[in-house]
Amino acid sequence: MTTLLIAISGCSGGNKGPLEVYSRLQSHWDTKEVRVLQLETIPDSVIENIELVVKTVLDQPTSSYKDVFLVGYSMGGAVALGAAASLLEKQICKVKGIALLSTQTDGLQVLTTLNLPILFYHGSRDEFFQPSEIKRFYNKYEGPKKMVIVSKGGHNLGPKYAASPYGKALARNIADDIKGLFRATKETSPNEPQTKIIPRTLRESTANAFYSAISRIHPD
Repeated sequence: MTTLLIAISGCSGGNKGPLEVYSRLQSHWDTKEVRVLQLETIPDSVIENIELVVKTVLDQPTSSYKDVFLVGYSMGGAVALGAAASLLEKQICKVKGIALLSTQTDGLQVLTTLNLPILFYHGSRDEFFQPSEIKRFYNKYEGPKKMVIVSKGGHNLGPKYAASPYGKALARNIADDIKGLFRATKETSPNEPQTKIIPRTLRESTANAFYSAISRIHPD
C-alpha cells in the first residue's frame, strides 16, 4: 500500500461527508494501492480532531504508505489544514494534497504556512460560510490550487435529497475531481486562481474535467 487518504467529517462528528462523496471514495477507490479511511471524528472540536488525525497517521505502519492525502468537509476542512501543517512540521510523512469541501472560514489562516495542491469545493448558496469569504483566502493562497463553485449548491453542496439523480451525479463528479487532484503529486509553481461553475444539469463529460485541467498543471 502506498497512499493513505483520510476523509474528515464536519462539526456533527462521525464519519460522513457531503452527499455520497466519502462512501463513493471508499467503495470505488479503496484498493491495494490506496487506503481510504473515513475517520470517526469528535463533534465540535477542531483541536482534538487535528490531534486525532495526527495520531491516526502515526499509528499506521510506516512501511505501508508513501503519501497522505486529506479531505475535509465543513469543520473537517480546518482539521485537514491544521493536521497537514502539524504533520509537515514534524516531518512525519508526505502530505501531498488537500480537498476542502464546504470548508469553514475559521482555520483557513493556516493556508499561509502551506504549499501543496489544494482543491476548494463550495456551494454558491452555502448558508453557513459565504463563497466570497472562501475566495478571499483562496486568492491569497500561493500554492497550487483549484476552486470549484457548485451553482445553487448549499452547505451540503447538492440538493436536499442526496439520493436524487442530480445528487448522485454531483457526488460522482466531486469524487472524480478529488481523485484527479490526488493523482497530481509533482510540485509545480502556483497557478492562477480558476473557478468552475457546475450547472444543475451535469453531463458525463464533466466528471473528469477537473482532472484534465489539473493534470496539465501537475503532469504525472
